[in-house]
Amino acid sequence: MRINTQIELNGGGDYRQEDKIADGHHKKDNKSLTAKLTFTPMDNQTFLLEAGRTTQEREEKPGYSLAPTSEFNGKPRANKHSEIHNDRNHFALTYKGDWDSFNTELSVYQENTKKRTKTDITDPATKITEYRYDARVPEITNTVVDGKVVAFLPDNILTVGGQFQYAKLKDTSATGSSTTENAKMTAEQHAFFLENEFTATENLILTGGLRLDHHEFYGDHWNPRGYAVYYLTDEITIKGGVSSAFRAPTLREISPSYGTSTEKGLGIIHGNPDLKPEKSVSEEISIAYNHESGFDASLTFFNTDFKNKLTSYYTGGTDPLTGLKLYTYDNVGKANIKGVEVATGIPIIEDWKLSLNYTYTDSERKSDDEKLTSGQSLKGYPLDKTPKHLANAKLDWQFSEDLNLYTRAQYVGKQVWAAQRNGTSVPRYRNGYTTMDVGATYQLLKNTKLNFAVLNIGNEKGDKIDAQGGGNWDIEDGRRYWANVNVSF
Repeated sequence: MRINTQIELNGGGDYRQEDKIADGHHKKDNKSLTAKLTFTPMDNQTFLLEAGRTTQEREEKPGYSLAPTSEFNGKPRANKHSEIHNDRNHFALTYKGDWDSFNTELSVYQENTKKRTKTDITDPATKITEYRYDARVPEITNTVVDGKVVAFLPDNILTVGGQFQYAKLKDTSATGSSTTENAKMTAEQHAFFLENEFTATENLILTGGLRLDHHEFYGDHWNPRGYAVYYLTDEITIKGGVSSAFRAPTLREISPSYGTSTEKGLGIIHGNPDLKPEKSVSEEISIAYNHESGFDASLTFFNTDFKNKLTSYYTGGTDPLTGLKLYTYDNVGKANIKGVEVATGIPIIEDWKLSLNYTYTDSERKSDDEKLTSGQSLKGYPLDKTPKHLANAKLDWQFSEDLNLYTRAQYVGKQVWAAQRNGTSVPRYRNGYTTMDVGATYQLLKNTKLNFAVLNIGNEKGDKIDAQGGGNWDIEDGRRYWANVNVSF
């Protein structure tokens, strides 16, 4: 028996300058650091302890990614310089046991996130405006306990497990033009799951599973799934399956006393306690071919039916407490997404490979829940921001053992923005557009890799619907330069 102890340290950063174009990309400065301790007192017993911190900062300034003014109650109003700081701390403790005929795993995970906002704030008593942090600091804590047993039986792999989730929200919420009150809310969710992988024949594997979720506010939900994998030959694989799922609204979405800023500070979204959980049923079938030469191809058909899909929209009214545009969360009765995806990888000559994929998506709203301000129903319209055609092409050249070069093109087809949030009287569309990138990856040292790319070489912005005209599009990121250094030790 030998006792092993390992320590891992992972860190990273991501910085981006703010665009100098209205509705462009804000300034971004993200950092993360995570430490992991792995302790193995015996060959079949492992303990893992992990802790980390992530900071995310974004900044928007008028004249840069913010327009100098926005329309408010029919009149122009100066936009404010603002910063948002999200600080996240997390820890996890995991135990893994490897026994003769089964494995066990138990873990505890917790994350705590706080949000701080810095902007121009006017003191109601002195009328003096200062650029400072808002007193409001929303805080949410999520705790998850997971456990499972995996048993290796003749021709079967059986998994049995459970999960406990506890979420707690603490915040101050607007109650008037300059007053707030504490908003606290908690929610518990329990789950039990069972899955079995059955090797029916040498070429056929069948997997069936069942998950029972019990939510404090939404009761019991049974979610079955079934999947099959058939190896027709050594090179051809057929896969297919059906699964169901549900997503409970978050605490922010159901707390009536909680308000979230939206539309760059011009609106406020209040939680809706009458929300229903989102449910879906998905089917998928695919066939894939992989040749030893490096050539591969696949064809996938997919279909998903949604019920009570979660969304938010502008009500057309004004919040009586803050004077801001009033938004709310709601459910969309029924919707469907179906389509087909084709992909292939083609070795052209030595060290050159072409990768292609194309996705056709047909989406449809199937209920009268959503209406435009004109009263027109959106039933029959596609889901917003869901293009019917999406295609990618990438050409890789392994120039040397250490250097890889590539060029990539992406086409995004015509799409509709027609949700209630649009606040317009007619459906609006955005035309298709194409972007191109070039990049390189260089293995500088055994443990050091450099990545560089020029993204959107043609500086394609795509069609933009002006926000004052009722649209809600973000412009496509223009030409930008990206670099990354990856060091492992």
